[in-house]
Amino acid sequence: QQDPELLNWQKIENNLSKTLQEQKAVYLNGCIYIFAEQKAQVVLTKSTDGKSWSALEAINIPVKADYSSVIAWENQLYILAAQNLYSTTDGINWTKVDTEQTISQLLACTKDENKSKLIGVDSERYYIESKDGVNWNRYEKLPLDFPTSGHQFVNYPLDTNEKISRTILLGNNEEVADTTTTVWMQIDSDHDWT
Repeated sequence: QQDPELLNWQKIENNLSKTLQEQKAVYLNGCIYIFAEQKAQVVLTKSTDGKSWSALEAINIPVKADYSSVIAWENQLYILAAQNLYSTTDGINWTKVDTEQTISQLLACTKDENKSKLIGVDSERYYIESKDGVNWNRYEKLPLDFPTSGHQFVNYPLDTNEKISRTILLGNNEEVADTTTTVWMQIDSDHDWT
């Protein structure tokens, strides 16, 4: 176990654009992808070493995408645009996923051998899951104070049973009086968020 007091961070000299403000980074197949909004469009830069970054390039989606929704799952990147799901393997050329499900938020994903799934929220605030991005199952309606933006997540197996994983989700909800980041948790054998 690592003592957090012994962690030493060092700045890596790089050519990453200093103009990026709000952004989201994901890692997929040996590459770091950073998505950001710039001049009313979503742009992307990528690197395999964190030092040399590609030139900023607009992603190829016909409607404005939500850069903060991007998730790396099952060897692809997924992003939302106008409540539709798009996928890519390279970050630039996107294909609309052929699903009838409208998706207002991508929350997280799990990558367990037998339980790999994409997790989201539909347009009526119901919790939804998919094992392929096309077919979705709808579960409980989420509480009014559940996060609506700025989602970050981590999932890991339980200490007591490695076949069950826990997802911890952080996010903001501008619709409630308390706008501090909230933390929610779910066990993958259950569909309730607490």
